[in-house]
Amino acid sequence: MRVIAPAALAALIATAASAADQPRLHIFGPKGCAFFDGLGGDGAAFHALDDAHLILDHGALEGTVISCQFDGEFSLIGAPGKTEAQSGSCTNANGETREGDFTLTYSDADNATLNISGFDQTVPFVACDRP
Repeated sequence: MRVIAPAALAALIATAASAADQPRLHIFGPKGCAFFDGLGGDGAAFHALDDAHLILDHGALEGTVISCQFDGEFSLIGAPGKTEAQSGSCTNANGETREGDFTLTYSDADNATLNISGFDQTVPFVACDRP
């Protein structure tokens, strides 16, 4: 059995804690965080979007059929029960724009749901490390 030195254990805990305190991109869709596999941090993730996925970033929600810009920014740092709210506007694929309110509720550090005023269902997101 291998014993971890106290200093190494403290560094490991600090790394895990600091990772949880970092804002992360949020994704909705069947691929989850695997959507970002192999994509660089140069905007490639946004160019790779398909109809099955949405990306939630600090100030925007992006998809192929909808694009929303928020008046402020979400922190994207989750914690159980934490809620953040923004207002903004969305434009759909045919160019129609409408104003809305967005409420992001975290169930834990890695999962959140986005409620958009005027929509029947919330959208579940998973937090992913940036590509």
